[in-house]
Amino acid sequence: MPSFGEWGFVLASNVRYDWDGMALDVPLCYLEPALLPRMRQFDADMARMPTSISTQDTAAVWRYYLEDWRRWRE
Repeated sequence: MPSFGEWGFVLASNVRYDWDGMALDVPLCYLEPALLPRMRQFDADMARMPTSISTQDTAAVWRYYLEDWRRWRE
């Protein structure tokens, strides 16, 4: 399913992830441990808002993308 925005895909879990214990044990070109904390922060203009869950039957993320894009086209 396509996804748009700052995160291409967001994974959900009912288990809290240990970001500080994350190991980068494969060769990487652009990601380094010092960048990991910043990956969990969003810019101030990206406020939390109520949303619907996106599924293959109800592509809410696509609807939000189109609604927001209209603001830039007008």
